[in-house]
Amino acid sequence: MSCVYERTSAVVSSVGTGLKTTEKLVLAILASFTNSEAEAFPSVGDLAERAEVSCRQVQRALRRLEKGGWIVRSARRHPKLLTQVYIVALHPLKGWEGGTDD
Repeated sequence: MSCVYERTSAVVSSVGTGLKTTEKLVLAILASFTNSEAEAFPSVGDLAERAEVSCRQVQRALRRLEKGGWIVRSARRHPKLLTQVYIVALHPLKGWEGGTDD
């Protein structure tokens, strides 16, 4: 099990992160996909299936996790397709206020 997954699991299980339940779940699932560089590249469909929520809920959770600094999204181009890469932070990268802005 990766260090990123173990440390993210600790964040996810802690109280006071300001994260909603779906956001915590998506973050934990993303962390389970990470490689040694803390990068993960599952599809939104795979995340939704594992979290047992809709693709739309996953997209909202990813947007809030990115806005809060918990993940960084970037694109990775392969010869015939463009893949979304998620870099999972071990803590928020900037001041996390929580709240609701969905």
